[in-house]
Amino acid sequence: MKTKLTLTLLALMFSIVQLHADELNFKMQDEAYINDIPFNTTVILNTIHSNCALSADFELMDEPYINDIPFDTLEVAMDIRMNKESLSVRMTEETYIDDIPFDTQKIAADFLN
Repeated sequence: MKTKLTLTLLALMFSIVQLHADELNFKMQDEAYINDIPFNTTVILNTIHSNCALSADFELMDEPYINDIPFDTLEVAMDIRMNKESLSVRMTEETYIDDIPFDTQKIAADFLN
């Protein structure tokens, strides 16, 4: 019985608060309009064109070809035709470089001390 009474009182209080929310000053006041961001694409485009060297006739220059990734598509395609089950890309084996000395036992000992 107490639970029903408590729930009824909570529902009644919630309803009263909802009905009188306007009187409790929960309304936000409208802000004054400020035209601080002039967004006219024609004016912006004309400003950009007048302030920099770009023009409507701007063209990208061709870049020289750089063969920095040795990848022969014909060779890969031939490998696929010959060996339909597997794709074999021939890469050269890199030599081992011990540039990061990592001794787990030493690091653990330093950490514990």
